[in-house]
Amino acid sequence: MANTPLSSTPTVETVREVFSRGNKIVIPSYQRPYSWEPVDAIRLFDDIKDAYIEGIEYPLGSVVFLENAQNGKFEVVDGQQRLLTLKMLLRVLEDSAHNDSFSDRASYKESPIQRVLNVFRHAVRSLTSKEREGFTTHVKEKCVLVIVTTYDADEAFRFFDSQNYRGKPLQVHDFLKSYHLREIIESSENQKTAIVESWESRNPEDLEDLFTLYLYRIIKWSQGSDASTFTSKDINLFKGISAHSVLSPSQMYHLSAQSFAQAVQPWTKNRLIRSDDKSQQRESERALKHGRFQIDQPLIAGESFFHYVEFMLDEIEIISKDFPEHVETSDAYKQIQYDSRYRHLKDLYITALLYGINKFGASDKGLKAFIFKWAFTPRLEHFQIGLQSINNYAVGEGLRKDAAKNAFPLFYLMRNSLYIRDIKHRVLYMPEEPKVSKDIPLFTIMKEI
Repeated sequence: MANTPLSSTPTVETVREVFSRGNKIVIPSYQRPYSWEPVDAIRLFDDIKDAYIEGIEYPLGSVVFLENAQNGKFEVVDGQQRLLTLKMLLRVLEDSAHNDSFSDRASYKESPIQRVLNVFRHAVRSLTSKEREGFTTHVKEKCVLVIVTTYDADEAFRFFDSQNYRGKPLQVHDFLKSYHLREIIESSENQKTAIVESWESRNPEDLEDLFTLYLYRIIKWSQGSDASTFTSKDINLFKGISAHSVLSPSQMYHLSAQSFAQAVQPWTKNRLIRSDDKSQQRESERALKHGRFQIDQPLIAGESFFHYVEFMLDEIEIISKDFPEHVETSDAYKQIQYDSRYRHLKDLYITALLYGINKFGASDKGLKAFIFKWAFTPRLEHFQIGLQSINNYAVGEGLRKDAAKNAFPLFYLMRNSLYIRDIKHRVLYMPEEPKVSKDIPLFTIMKEI
């Protein structure tokens, strides 16, 4: 018996043919919200208009559908932004054919969809009634898309990944959201929607920084590896262990350990958190989550991943404001927070403290002071500090290969230590004076810590 093909042969379809599927075209919950800017939409309008004037076809790129054999629906795996934009353009063109006095006033001015609708309405007003009719027909009949229909989910997303790696890539967090939503099998669509809404409520830059600036660095530096460049291949670091695949003994151990930690957490919480002190309760709950979500252990794919991300984002928000006592009352505090000369070292401090607290807990105040001094010492020693210098310092090579100045792999040591004393016993190097007079406030508080 011949094997059933995983996908159809790509076909070229007009916009009319694509949309003839009607309400069978569905956009899954894992897709990104609509994000085109008005400038992107009006560029598309102008390009189609030029093709209309010249009387030629206009290619609109590719769309990948995943056809569901059970309900006959076509899930949009790739191309949803284009399809939605075309749908809005046709809506405006068809509405304008019946109403020349429509308003472009937005009810929700901040909505990306409303902004694009408004710019289309404004553009369509420049067309005469006859031009609108001809332009509408051109969009439907002369604008074409390459359609790939797949029947296997894995095949669909492999195609999707390759398309995005070759073209303009998705943000790391967009890819991971899609991947881990696919790993949630037993949850309802409502539960998935709630997860997506919670995810989308976060600042996209914070999500991107979580993976590429903090977690990626911790994973690589704790292994003694270079973390200077994040590439698309590094996304695999955050795919985690799938409970739906064949598991190796190591994967079985980590999946069982983390599942067990989640199961006993309510029981442990009731026995550990007996104080009425709200602050102590929060710290105890925080410690329990650190026990469940260890950064240097494999992630668990699916719903657990989203809980992990929520917790780590909250941790970074806390740590970003959490400096040793002397710092927050010093003249150097504003410099550290806002001066670009300190930006890389502040990121290094947050990254190291995130890992240190995750590993040893937040109760030891000396850890914070130790990491602060370690992270900011390079600022006192060098006129310029780049990302490669930071990378070298973190893996223990020292800045500019100066092996005498705090040239120990802090992240590697934290990974391989059970007790905080194994870290804090090291004597930190301090220069006799800063290289730049501007750093005197920093130098002064570092001597006080």
